[in-house]
Amino acid sequence: MPRSEQEKAIRRLPPYSAYILYSLANSFQHDPTVIYLSVDVEWYEKGVGRTLEYGWTWSGVLPKSSGQTGWRYASYHYICKECELVTNSIYVPNRKLNFRWGKSKTIMEDEILQEFQRQLNQVAADGWKAIPNEDVVIEKEVGKVLKGDEKIEVDIEDEIDTSSLFYSLAESRRICIVGHDVINDLKHLITRGIRGFDPLTLPPKDRIPHYDSSLDDSQLPNDRVEEECALKSGNSHIAYIFDLKWLWMVRMMDRQEGIKLERLCKELKVDPFCCHNAGNDARYTLHAFYALIKDPPPDYGVPKAATAVKPLTTTKVPKTYRSEDIFDYL
Repeated sequence: MPRSEQEKAIRRLPPYSAYILYSLANSFQHDPTVIYLSVDVEWYEKGVGRTLEYGWTWSGVLPKSSGQTGWRYASYHYICKECELVTNSIYVPNRKLNFRWGKSKTIMEDEILQEFQRQLNQVAADGWKAIPNEDVVIEKEVGKVLKGDEKIEVDIEDEIDTSSLFYSLAESRRICIVGHDVINDLKHLITRGIRGFDPLTLPPKDRIPHYDSSLDDSQLPNDRVEEECALKSGNSHIAYIFDLKWLWMVRMMDRQEGIKLERLCKELKVDPFCCHNAGNDARYTLHAFYALIKDPPPDYGVPKAATAVKPLTTTKVPKTYRSEDIFDYL
């Protein structure tokens, strides 16, 4: 590959810090010590600083003592009373009343933020004991909640694996943030007074799974994901931030493979019914996260031969067509 092409290929690589985060997420996937928090904020599409909805979901793998495999979730959705009558419809569909995973609550924005901060503080201190048992549901398969006779009882007491990699790295923190382009949501929460989002720096290289010690730093992209994640909100409860935007780039080994949440879910065989509802998006983000990290990361580096990007569809639209034929190509 000519040098100029080689340089272009290197610039397209995802940051190696994103590769490190993918490796960590893959290593943590069966650890019941980790508590994942996904949060999503929906704004008014015409700007002017109006917040319409907040949604968040707590999740984690079932403790080994339950004798079951799967995940537990507690999902919440709040509509800001100040903007109860304000809806999106031009660029983003109005889905604020279509929360799939519980009952939406309409209260003042300050009360929503107080409830979020309260939960964040209590879960950081007490783990799953801080979440009411009636809010917790079980999924043995991603996106499929157990109902009726299928339901299983799981003690919400935490199970901490002191021998795990996460436990050894997390410095007694229990929570990992999961999101899709989540930094904007977290920065918004920080401007609203939420505290606790300053994550740990990445661990030393010798403690990172899948780390390739043969890589020369001069061959790597010079920007780092952890710089973007340096939120500095104080009194942190957060161990790491896993952004699907970066994790997907690692999976595709291509910085330019940006992807919307709805399409990402479809790529990972997750049903994204009624996206653009803050509560739904928070839940789907975790579904996509679990589906994404189940496989170890690909080898990091520039492929020896250029590979063509697969198109989303193989249907070819003819150069000329009748107006009534358009639906055959949609």
